[in-house]
Amino acid sequence: MPSNAPTDRLECPSCGAPLRWKGHAPVVACRYCDTHVHTPTGQITAEPAVVRSQGKASGGCAVLALTLGIPISVMFIAGIAALITKGPGTIAGVPMATLASLSLEGDNATVAAALGLSPDEDGDDLHVPLRGSDFDYAYLRWDDEHPGHVASFGLYASDGHPRRAELVADLEGYLGRRLERADDGARSWRWASGSATVSADGGYFGYHAQPEGDPHWAYRTRLLWSVFTAVATGQPLALQPSTRKAWLAQGFGLGELAAMDLSYDVDAAAAYTQATFPGSHAEVFIDLDVEVPIDHPWFGMAELSWPNEPGGKLSSASLRAPPGAQTFPDLQPIRGCLDGALGPGETRVDDHLAGTWSATWELSDGTWLHLGGYALDIHRDRTHGPARASRASWRRVLQALEACGGA
Repeated sequence: MPSNAPTDRLECPSCGAPLRWKGHAPVVACRYCDTHVHTPTGQITAEPAVVRSQGKASGGCAVLALTLGIPISVMFIAGIAALITKGPGTIAGVPMATLASLSLEGDNATVAAALGLSPDEDGDDLHVPLRGSDFDYAYLRWDDEHPGHVASFGLYASDGHPRRAELVADLEGYLGRRLERADDGARSWRWASGSATVSADGGYFGYHAQPEGDPHWAYRTRLLWSVFTAVATGQPLALQPSTRKAWLAQGFGLGELAAMDLSYDVDAAAAYTQATFPGSHAEVFIDLDVEVPIDHPWFGMAELSWPNEPGGKLSSASLRAPPGAQTFPDLQPIRGCLDGALGPGETRVDDHLAGTWSATWELSDGTWLHLGGYALDIHRDRTHGPARASRASWRRVLQALEACGGA
C-alpha cells in the first residue's frame, strides 16, 4: 500500500539531477541527459506543484525541487491500465496508426493539437497514451534550442513487449549490422548525433538526437520515427537502398571509398563528401574530420582527415572497428589481407603479457599504414612531401580490403 506521506523526489540514476514528475506520467525523462526513469509503481499524484530552486545537482545541473501531491491507491491491473492511458486532453488514448502518421515537425502545441492533447506547460515534453497497441504510451521531447521539431521519442510497454524478438528482427532489416547487441540483450544504434535504444525486454523503443553541430538531425529523426512506427504497427516501409546505406548508416563499401576524388581541398571537402557519401558527418577539431559509415565485416566507420591549412588535401584515413566493438576482434585476417596485397608488414609487440601487437607497412610513395587494436590508419608521411594521400596507393589498399572482406 502506498504511504499517505508525500513521495520522495525522483533523481536521475545517470547524472543525479532531480526529475520533474507530473502526476500522470508513468515515465519521466531527465532534462539534462535524457535518461528515462519509471515513476514509483502504483503511485500517482494529483496536481503536483513544481518549484524551481537555485541549488545545484551533481554535475552542475540546476535543481528542480518537486513538491508532489499525496499518492492515492490505484486499483490493481484495470485501475493501473486506466490511469496510464489517461493523459491530459484524452481518455481512451491515441490510436497507434494516428501516432504513426504524425509529422514530427512543429512545436509542442502544434503536435499536441494534432493528437487531441493538451500541450506541455514548458513546451518540451509530451506524454501520449495509446490504444490498440502493445505499447502503452509514447513520449515526445523537444530540444530547448530547436523547439520547432521533435528531437527525441520513445515507445513504452510497461510490462515489456510480447513481440520483442519479432520487432528487433524487423529493426535489423532496416538498420543492418549497426544495430548493436549488448550483453543483456538490449540493442542500440548510433550514428552522427543520434542514438536509438531497444531495451532487453522490449519495453522501450526510442531515439534521441542532439541537434548541435548536425545539420541533418531533423531529417534523420523523422526517418527513424518512420522506421520505429512501421515496426511497431507491423506495416512495411518502402526505403530506397541508398537511404538505408546513407541515412540509416548501413554503410558504404570500401570500393566506393576507394573511388573518391582526392583532389578536393579542405575548403571543399565537407560539401564533396556529403554529396558523395550522404549521411556522412563532418566536424572540425583542429583538422577537418569526416566520418563515413562503412559496410564491411571488419570495419564500421572511416574517419577521413584534411589538414586545417590552405589547400590542405586528404592526409589520412582511419578505418575503425565494426559497430558494437571498441577494438578489432581479431587483427590476423586484416594483417593477412594487407601482407598479401602489400608484402609483409613490420610487427611490433606492444604488450607481451597481454598478447597485443601492431603492424606497419610503408609504401614506395611515402604512404604508410598502421594496424593496431583500435584502427587501421592510412597516412601520407609528411617527411616525404606534402600531406596528401597517393591516389594509386589509396585505391590499392582499399580495393584489397574490399576483396578480402567479401571473400
